[in-house]
Amino acid sequence: MSEQLDDPVADGHAWAQRQQSAFPEWVTRYGGGDPGRWDYGLDSINTLSYLIFDHFPTTESIDDPDNAGFSDPAAWYLGEIIRRSDPKKLCWSRQDYGPDAGDYVVRHTAKTRASETHNPRAHIRFTPSFGDPLWLRSYYVSYVAPLWDKPWPPWIFASETGSWSWDEAGQRWVSQRDQWLGNIASLLGMLAAQLSDTALDYSTASLEAVEAFTVTSIGTNDAAQVGTLRDAVVAYVGECLLRTGGGRWIWDIHPEHLISGFPVVERSVTRVSPAHLIEFALARRDGQTFARIHRAWIADAEDRRRRGDQHSLQRELTPGLDYTPEPSHAEQWASRQRSRFPEWVARYGAGCQWDFSADSLDVIARIVLEHCPAGSSVLHAPPGEDFLDGVLWYLGETLRRAKPSRWSFSANVADIGGGSRAGLQISANLPYDVYDIGYPMAVYLVQELDLVVRPRMITGPDQPETNPRRLSDTFESWITATIRERISKSQKRREQAKRRSGSKRSDEETLARWLDARTKAFPEWQHQFGSASDWDFSIDSLDKLDAVIRQVAAGPEELLEDKANADFVDGAAWYFGEVLRRRHPDHVRWGYERHYHPEPCLLGWFDTIPAEHLATVYTKDCGALRKRYETIRAHREGRTE
Repeated sequence: MSEQLDDPVADGHAWAQRQQSAFPEWVTRYGGGDPGRWDYGLDSINTLSYLIFDHFPTTESIDDPDNAGFSDPAAWYLGEIIRRSDPKKLCWSRQDYGPDAGDYVVRHTAKTRASETHNPRAHIRFTPSFGDPLWLRSYYVSYVAPLWDKPWPPWIFASETGSWSWDEAGQRWVSQRDQWLGNIASLLGMLAAQLSDTALDYSTASLEAVEAFTVTSIGTNDAAQVGTLRDAVVAYVGECLLRTGGGRWIWDIHPEHLISGFPVVERSVTRVSPAHLIEFALARRDGQTFARIHRAWIADAEDRRRRGDQHSLQRELTPGLDYTPEPSHAEQWASRQRSRFPEWVARYGAGCQWDFSADSLDVIARIVLEHCPAGSSVLHAPPGEDFLDGVLWYLGETLRRAKPSRWSFSANVADIGGGSRAGLQISANLPYDVYDIGYPMAVYLVQELDLVVRPRMITGPDQPETNPRRLSDTFESWITATIRERISKSQKRREQAKRRSGSKRSDEETLARWLDARTKAFPEWQHQFGSASDWDFSIDSLDKLDAVIRQVAAGPEELLEDKANADFVDGAAWYFGEVLRRRHPDHVRWGYERHYHPEPCLLGWFDTIPAEHLATVYTKDCGALRKRYETIRAHREGRTE
């Protein structure tokens, strides 16, 4: 054994050189003898996974000193994949502390980021304990062929429910995950009919039989039947794993994941795609792909029980197999009111358009104000409970149909609010990973209606007694919650990037240079995105700008953060700012104050940052930029009256 050097980085470099020298012999002994297969690509990672499964199927065998001739060069190979992805910023080092002490890791060269390490030996250890042939590939894909190469985080577009759609027959929102869960029972019934001589008892032996059936059946049936068979096998393999090690089904649509677009079994920090296990079973044909991962989950579950970690073994129940879904009390209430609503319309809303639109909420507000005195509560509306129930149901149903959400009930709010109806709410259907989806995440219906007849949140000398626009304003806030949150986060990331790349020039020089550059570039920008008649600095031209922004970028992140759109955004920000400034040239000017914001802004009668406001076009179908102008105008007119 070579003597360790005092400097962990120097020692890591020396260790890596030794393993690199030993790697050709490793290829001859373990890697099939063909150096061309070991090209630091994804297929070589698959090969390494099966070398581990076939020859070193336990953590103990990997850690055995007698097997260092396999483990050390294999760890070096994996680490090199990471290091070579950014060789100027990543290096080998010996880890001297923590659970990885004594291992050689790949770390960042910057001292401030030295704690960011990757331990390839630990990854080799994990491989047999996970039993998933896709695990190593999933971890290393971002260093070989990243599936996500945008400057903004991929989780913006991710969820663990998949996409949502409105089920007209069921009068509810359903996700891809919901649809998958709802089909599992019938899929397993179909599989049982195909394997009548096999007990589908969620055992390892049954998985071996299912794998043998899968390998022989996939190639001998027509495409439609193969698709159904695959789904049935996916469902059974997943249920076997869940009933062994706990967890839940998710529908992964993370764009940076290899398993994106598939039903996935998730527990703790691991995710397994049974659909991908089928592909490995078909390619490998050793009859052990399903059983191997099942045995690994059994071993892990036994270890967790020994450690008293029973909580991590909890399993989300599967509808149709473990229970029959029942509607909640709030959903039952809403169902009753749906059938009664025609009577309510005949009595209180005849001749009105009840199409669950924002405009129809203005009608509801008007009807409420006709029957509820200003300053009162709708809970005490003179017409009585039938009137209130119809109003509550229509408001809630309009919100629910507007985006994926559901009827729900809060007992605490009901206790505080003075009755069970006060606890009725519409709650957004959250993705399981619970990333920010924006405010509000729920709307309390009685409280919203009360704010129509007693608008507590509007202050000032001219405080109105009622707010007939409250419900339609809430509707707009409700349906734009997620996109507004995305815009806000994108604006912050853009601001941070601008600050990091800020110049050392004075604020005055920075602004002068920017205005000069934009003025000179405008004719070309004007020609690229239309004609001189399109860009005449009129208010109407803002609608054209609104449309062009949508053509250039599909969302706020692409608009504000993609470097390919930087020139367009600068030109559009200057143009939008000029349209606003030229309305009040004596009272509004361009400014740049680095300590305030690292982008040019308008100062004077009103302050605005044009570049940031461009992204608001994604909150409306059209007219967002025009609305900004109208808001400014209304504010000025209100102050001058």
